[in-house]
Amino acid sequence: MCFIENILLVDAAQGIQAQTVANFFLAFQNDLEIITCLNKVDLQHVDLPAVYASVLNVFGAEEDEVLKLSAKTGVGCDTVLPAVVDRMPCPKGDREKPLRALLFDSWFDEYKGVVCLLELMDGILKPGDKIESAHSGRSYEILDLGILHPETTPTQALYAGQVGYIVTGMKTTKEARVGDTFFALGERGEPLPGFKEAKALVFAGIYPMDSSEHDSMRSAIEKLTLNDAGVTVAKTRSSALGFGWRLGFLGLLHMEVFQQRLEEDYGANVVVTAPNVAYKAKLVDGTDVVVESPEQFPANQKLDYIEEPMVMGTLIFPAEYIGKMLNLCETRRGTQHDMSYIDETRVSLRYVLPTAEIITDFYDEVKSISAGYASFDYEDHGYE
Repeated sequence: MCFIENILLVDAAQGIQAQTVANFFLAFQNDLEIITCLNKVDLQHVDLPAVYASVLNVFGAEEDEVLKLSAKTGVGCDTVLPAVVDRMPCPKGDREKPLRALLFDSWFDEYKGVVCLLELMDGILKPGDKIESAHSGRSYEILDLGILHPETTPTQALYAGQVGYIVTGMKTTKEARVGDTFFALGERGEPLPGFKEAKALVFAGIYPMDSSEHDSMRSAIEKLTLNDAGVTVAKTRSSALGFGWRLGFLGLLHMEVFQQRLEEDYGANVVVTAPNVAYKAKLVDGTDVVVESPEQFPANQKLDYIEEPMVMGTLIFPAEYIGKMLNLCETRRGTQHDMSYIDETRVSLRYVLPTAEIITDFYDEVKSISAGYASFDYEDHGYE
């Protein structure tokens, strides 16, 4: 992980949500320092003592460690930066050691190409230096670098312990993999831990409403994927819909946002097929085959067994709905991981669920059962 500290922001009006718990566990598992902040404490209807108690209970924070603030009125905002300074460990690194830099974000600039954000763990980086990627093995030359202040501000060098940006002439964000390690060219060492390929969880076919719009839609998809390395693109053809693309997304929200941007930013009229998932077929000869559609399933005599993708789902809801939530998860072939009470009225439930069971109407059922009071979040949990 790049960061040694996280600010965990809790909406005092909404209380702890499923995504809040998921992000907390991610930071906790990576042994990161966490500063917990309660926002919107100025609202009259907020039951601040109850929310405060639930934060202490769920996150195990000390009473004097939780910051109470209102971004709207400014109350307590002046305590955030001092807390960062007081609690955050000093950056570690050695300028004399060979270069090691961790890539943790990137975006596409139409004038500069891909701009990468790096944390320098060791060494020094200057314009004109040549670097190579541990993941792809490709080499690049530093054309520009600097810090965010808050806009991109060029500097003469970046040093160990600093966070900054680099421009290398990359043409697409697919070359800039989050978690990748960069070394000086010819001085390749041990990559930093934590690299994980972005893996598509949900797939869908996208086709133009009118075949005459095929070229314009291809151009729109290419432009959108320049800034979104999480989308996988493959050409496909349907006997009913004609030529189109099979796109892979990190989740349902990712898919919905991509579709919305196609329609609103580029005026595309699209037909989107029902989302599905990719299965792994284990063959009798020991090989693995990724199956993305029914016609790709191997013959029965060649098939040993099939694995399906799973997610770790987190549900937070009023305690009165616990029976219905448990029943819903069980009927969706879920396996309970843990359950705890956030406070006297709300429950946190974690289930391992098949991805195929949550990509259609699961979220709608969660909201229906809980009268809209439940929240749901999930993360990849491998294949089973």
